[in-house]
Formats: sequence, structure tokens, C-alpha cells
Amino acid sequence: MNSSQRRKAKREYPHFIKLSARPGWAYFEHDDMVQDARKWCRKNTKGYIIDEKWDHATFKFTTEKDAVIFALKWL
Repeated sequence: MNSSQRRKAKREYPHFIKLSARPGWAYFEHDDMVQDARKWCRKNTKGYIIDEKWDHATFKFTTEKDAVIFALKWL
């Protein structure tokens, strides 16, 4: 991804929620939660992208409404 694409994604997906691995969890538990959240997003939101790392996943949304509903469900 070049800098132009990063700026475009930043404009199109301004709202984000970060899910981190919880203390005491094994990483497969975190991965399962991220997969469930991804399925939920596919079904219930209009536009989103995910930036995944080994210990956290950042879900980015086009609308504030989708970000708030996601946060209430998954945080």
C-alpha cells in the first residue's frame, strides 16, 4: 500500500475501534473473537476494513453509527 492509498483509506474510513488481546487469553481465543467480529461486520455494517496484527485488530468504519454499534457489541 503506497502513501496515496493510505491517505484515501484514512479519508474513507475515519472511525475506528481497536480490539486487543485480553490479558490471560491465548492468541487463538483472540483470533476467534476477531473472526466472529468480522462475520458480524459483514452482516451488519455498510463499509469497513480491518487492519490485523498479531496482538490486535483495528476495525475501521465509514460511518460513526457502525463504529458505535460495533464498540457496544465487541468491547
